[in-house]
Amino acid sequence: MTLIISHYSYLYAARDIMDLAISLARRSTAAEERKERILRMKAIFNADPVNARALAWHAIQILAVGRNYRIHTSCDTLRVFMGGVYLWAFVKYYKSHVYYHDDRGSSADGEDNDDDSMDDDEAEGVRLDELPWTTTKSTGAGSEAARWIKYGGKASIYGVKNLCSEKGANEVLKLVMVLLQRMKLWGIGEKFCMAIQEITLVD
Repeated sequence: MTLIISHYSYLYAARDIMDLAISLARRSTAAEERKERILRMKAIFNADPVNARALAWHAIQILAVGRNYRIHTSCDTLRVFMGGVYLWAFVKYYKSHVYYHDDRGSSADGEDNDDDSMDDDEAEGVRLDELPWTTTKSTGAGSEAARWIKYGGKASIYGVKNLCSEKGANEVLKLVMVLLQRMKLWGIGEKFCMAIQEITLVD
């Protein structure tokens, strides 16, 4: 679908980040090298949290299309897998410290609002996997998703109540696995499923 291609183009343009995310998903990486890559990923997220969240939103939209529509092309299977890998890395290694505020206040990255201490079952916040044609909410520059990208804060998607939690990272993998199991075209989807299973054994 055209929408998947559009969102995937942003992930494709961030090749260095995607390559790093894929390397973290492999069990074969040596322990010390892995630690260095984790620190590098966290540094990238901290250096430009807005871009990190924007890429996460694009990945989420890819998964949302895959969940709501039957897509079976090999290219779309790859895009769902790559979107899932990035979102896993984001949820696992990005830590939000900010709630965004509406017209009643303002906030910015770097303030000491520790929402990471929130219980996984309590955190929901902004729902980021709503597709433009399935919601009556604004999806433009003033939308909740756009404010989340800019300011951060609590967020959730289908099957993942807290996008900044250890539990959330595992829930992302479960969601991606379900999607890929529906896309077993010529064995490609099955191979990506095996790759996701390998990620669950990482760390």
